[in-house]
This record gives sequence, C-alpha cells and structure tokens, in this order.
Amino acid sequence: MHKPLSQLRLLPLAVALLACGMARADISDTIKPFASVAYTYDDNLLRVPDDTPDTFQRSDRATQAIAGFLVDRPIGRQKLTGQAKISRVTFDHYDQLNYNGKDFNADLAWVLGNHLDGNLGGAYSQTLTPFNDFHSDDRNLRTQYREYINGGWKFHPSWRARAGFQRNKYTYELPAQSINDRTEDLTEAGIDYLAPSGSKVGLVARRLKGNYLNDRRLGTAFLDEGYTQDELKLNVNWLYSEITQLQVLAGYAKRKHDTFTDRDKSGANGRVTLTWKPRVKLKFQGDAWREFSAVES
Repeated sequence: MHKPLSQLRLLPLAVALLACGMARADISDTIKPFASVAYTYDDNLLRVPDDTPDTFQRSDRATQAIAGFLVDRPIGRQKLTGQAKISRVTFDHYDQLNYNGKDFNADLAWVLGNHLDGNLGGAYSQTLTPFNDFHSDDRNLRTQYREYINGGWKFHPSWRARAGFQRNKYTYELPAQSINDRTEDLTEAGIDYLAPSGSKVGLVARRLKGNYLNDRRLGTAFLDEGYTQDELKLNVNWLYSEITQLQVLAGYAKRKHDTFTDRDKSGANGRVTLTWKPRVKLKFQGDAWREFSAVES
C-alpha cells in the first residue's frame, strides 16, 4: 500500500532547485522542445526504516538533466498530443545508481459525430524503481509499457456514460527482481453529471487484474501471486474558480490475491488532488492518497 508523502518521508528535508527552469523554444505550433536541470537533496534515499542502525549513508544529492519535445497536432476534429523525453540522473554518493531515463507517450483524442468521443494511446518509460519496498543500493531500473483506449457517449446535455480499458506491463532490470515482472489490466465503466460550470461528478466501477509473468518459487512449489481488485468510487472534477481546481477519485476497494490471501485488503481507497494556479506560469499542487499497490521487492 502506498502511503502519503509525509509518511514515506519523500520530502522531509528534500529540496529540488531548478538550475535553469524549463527552457523552451518552440520550433512550430506542433513541436515544442524543452530542457531543464534539477538538483535534489534527500535525507533518506533508500527509504530505510528509522530504527535501522546507521551503518551506511542515508542521504544523497542528485542532479537530473532533461531534454525532449512536446507534440500538439490537430487532425481535423481529432487531436494528437505526445512527448519524447530523455534524462540523465547522477548521484553524488550512490553513483552506482546513475541511469538514463526515458519517457515517451502519445495520445489521440478522437471524436465521432456529436455524441461520441474518447482517447487512444500508449506510453513507454524507464526509470529507477522506488525504494519503498526494496532498500538496496543495487541499481534496479523499472520499464513500464502502457496502452489504453476509452470512450464516452453524451446521451444528454448533462449526462455522459463512459468505459475504458488500460494495460500496464512492468519489467525489472535486476535478475533477482524478475519475480515482480507483471501485467495489470484495468477495466472501468461509469456515468458523469456535467454541470454548466464545466465541473463534473460521477460514479465509476473498476476492476484491476494483476498477473505475474514469473511465479515465485517456494521450495519445490511455484506460487501464483496474481490478484484482483474491485472498486466503486466517486469521480469529481470541481472547477471552483479559474485558478482553483479539486479532483477526487475515491471510494471503496477490495483486493484479493490468488495465493497469498493474508495480503487481501479492503476499505477506503482513492486520491485527492488540489491545484491552485494564481499565475499563468505559477502552479501549486497538493496530493493525498491511500491506494493498494503491488509490492516491488
């Protein structure tokens, strides 16, 4: 289960300073290059519990250089957007963790007639696996593949029904972590009320099915760690004003495991995001969540 940032101590003393901000010089209305440099300090990089004896260095500093471009291209009534980004991340102390990150994605917002619309897209990313479950200084890159399709039917000026499917695939660099290689299939359906203000409130039912590509070996037995999670959640996008927006996707979730039933969990589950944008180039965002997720260790 992921915990809020304050419990994971992601930013207790961590400070990220943009050395050059986000530099960008548009080539055209379609292609927009960008580059940035960030410097970060983390007082517990490996997320080691507080009561662990200090026989190693907890803190570290990292520099991240990013370069890429955005794509924004209307195609008739459709719209193609995407991003290609590469990064170089280097650490002062744990330099064996240095890596090249990759992030590519594309999305086609499609429209059919006056009542049908949706999105079709995919993404690829390669980044360092979080240390929440795996507290080792061995580099373990996680590669994620994502593909999705969704659509909605606006059967009334104030009501819209929608459905979608998404598949995520995760693979890991370390051979010892290949037991975490998995796919997650998410199917959902819901209905939304569309307010004249642009806000919306709805209800969504979702099913998440996780399948591990390599069964865990326990003695002479091979165990399937697959799981199924069913959710019923409130879906809210409240446009309080031009500068303040509140998003809520929260409700009840129940996760059941095929073999390790002691990991079964149910209860409140969701995420709340508050965005405040007082200036065109200045935005603040806060998140709070309680979510069930796969263990990466």
